[in-house]
Amino acid sequence: VGRILASPNAVNVIADRVTFTIDFRSPEDHVVDRAPNLIHQCIQRVCQRRQVSFDLTQIEHLPAVALDPKLCDTLALAARTGGIDPIARTSSGALHDAAILAPFLPVTMLFVASKDGISHNPEEFSRIEDIAQAARILGELVATTARAGADHSPALPRQG
Repeated sequence: VGRILASPNAVNVIADRVTFTIDFRSPEDHVVDRAPNLIHQCIQRVCQRRQVSFDLTQIEHLPAVALDPKLCDTLALAARTGGIDPIARTSSGALHDAAILAPFLPVTMLFVASKDGISHNPEEFSRIEDIAQAARILGELVATTARAGADHSPALPRQG
């Protein structure tokens, strides 16, 4: 659940209306494609049992974004060089910059540890040591890519 709103939102008052969002992600599109129907069935069963009504609206459907395998391998090598092994593999199911850029150029993602796993929240906190470690890994990724002579730049038309 991404957001939940109860109305009335008061102590010791049973809400007569609750609105919430569900952010469903998977690295596999077929799983995401099945989710709306499965979520609808689940909510329908609960509402029938409790004799309440519901309205379900899907506001967006975004496919998973595959990260560049070669760049991910290079990132894993850079992390290993920095003492992190193995590094978790992921996909971009959210609107990270990676998901927006992936149609145009190869992308990978490196996450920095946050206290208690809290992210995208004012309570998010990452230790300076973890930020520095990520910066070293990123530096090693750039250096390794440059040393290998790998051309990870897209073929863009020349200006002028």
